Amino acid sequence: MIVIDAVLSLNLPRPPGGVHGGQTFDIRRMPRIGETLRTDVWCLDKEIKKDRKWVRVRSETRAVGTNELLFTGVMTTLVAQ
Repeated sequence: MIVIDAVLSLNLPRPPGGVHGGQTFDIRRMPRIGETLRTDVWCLDKEIKKDRKWVRVRSETRAVGTNELLFTGVMTTLVAQ
């Protein structure tokens, strides 16, 4: 939810009908209860397959204060038409 929330907050307003196509994570450690986190998100690539727009974004989530990397991920999304 941390990463999905970060990605969705960047795409406002967004049209209805987008599809979450997949997601992978490399987890170094889980966040602690009450820990403040920062998630950076950027676009890896965009492509059109069979007239549909696909976007892949990369994320890095770190602990605020120590800047310790907690997890990274790649999310694939089918963009609404």
